[in-house]
Amino acid sequence: MKVEKKIQKVRNERGFSLIEVLITLAILSLSLATITALMVSNIQATSEAKNQIIAMGLAQEGVELVRNFKDREKTFRSTSPVRADGSDYSVDTTTTFADFLDDAISDKRLYLKELPGLNTVGGFYTHSSSGTVPTRFYRKMAILNGSGQVTVGAIVSWNPAAGVGFPEGNDLNKCTVANKCISIISVMPDVE
Repeated sequence: MKVEKKIQKVRNERGFSLIEVLITLAILSLSLATITALMVSNIQATSEAKNQIIAMGLAQEGVELVRNFKDREKTFRSTSPVRADGSDYSVDTTTTFADFLDDAISDKRLYLKELPGLNTVGGFYTHSSSGTVPTRFYRKMAILNGSGQVTVGAIVSWNPAAGVGFPEGNDLNKCTVANKCISIISVMPDVE
């Protein structure tokens, strides 16, 4: 009799039902899924911000390379024979005056030079694919002559879905961060 009372007492005590356990697990799973989605979104935003910063630096570097070249090369003026008709150019640290007399090369992709003896890639971005690693960035320069000045535009894109990475028809209005494109325009007066 005593044993029966103890068994009945144990049966009457309430615990968690299966439905309560399932609801708790569902809430916990939903919370973890939300946290994971937020973390993934944050990682993607950080990666995109990094690409924007690199692209802005590459655009500025392109303008500065042309500016330095213009300052060094006295024949590079608004009246010089440079193909300054809006032709696209690939400019890097090895660019010579003759490069501005020819049509632009077709490969606008930027490459990173490998550092010898290291397991990492770094150094300068270049348009030469020899001994380098391709990047997601494309850069081209447009040069227009004006009255006593040269206007230089740099377009950098990291959108491989847009052909070679640039907006259709070189329309700078379509060169937006949303389209993974950044442009900079600089006016450089002729200096005597």
